[in-house]
Amino acid sequence: MDLFLKILELIGTMEFAISGFKPAMDKRYDIFGVYVCGFAVAVGGGTLRDVMIGCSPFWLTDSFYVLGTIGALVLFLLVYRLQLDYLWAVLDTIGLAIFTVLGAQKTLQYGFPDMAAVIMGCITGCFGGLLRDIFLAQEPSILKRDVYASASLIGATTYCLLFRATGNVPLSMLGGGVIICVIRYFAIIKHLNLPKIDQKKD
Repeated sequence: MDLFLKILELIGTMEFAISGFKPAMDKRYDIFGVYVCGFAVAVGGGTLRDVMIGCSPFWLTDSFYVLGTIGALVLFLLVYRLQLDYLWAVLDTIGLAIFTVLGAQKTLQYGFPDMAAVIMGCITGCFGGLLRDIFLAQEPSILKRDVYASASLIGATTYCLLFRATGNVPLSMLGGGVIICVIRYFAIIKHLNLPKIDQKKD
C-alpha cells in the first residue's frame, strides 16, 4: 500500500508540475522561472497539508519527488511546441484528482475527522494552482472561474464516504478521483462555472 501511494503521489507531482510549466512558458519566463512555477504547483498543496496535520513535507523526506519534477520539466520541453492544448487540461484534472484523494487519505491516516480530511484534500489539490496564479501575477482562477475547487471538495467527500463504507483505500481513491474527473471534464466541455453574485446597481 505504501508503494502504491508513493507511486500515485509521484505521478500527481509530475502532472501538476507540467500544468505549472505551461502558463509560465506562455508568459516567456526563463527556464528557472518556469521550473519554480511548476515546482510550486507540484508541492504547494501537499506542503501546506503536511504542515497543518503535523508531519514533515513529503518532498523534504524523499528527494525522488524533486527528481520527478525535473524529469517532468525535461518531458515538457520536448513536447511544448506541439499543439497539445487539450493535454494540459487533462493533466491538470488528473493531478487534481490524485492530490485531492491523497490529501484526504493522509489526513484520515493521521487521525483527523472526515471534515478535516475533506478540507485538506481540497487544499492539497488546489493550493498549488493558487500559488501558480500568484507567481504569474493573475487573478486566482479557482476563486473566480472554473468548477475546480468545488469538484475537489465533492471528490474528497466521496473518498471519505467510500472509505467509511468499505475500508478499501484503493477503491475509495478510485471513486473519489473518477468523480472529480467527470465533473471537471463535463464543466470544461459545457463551459460551466459556478454562479456569481450580481451586485445591485443604484
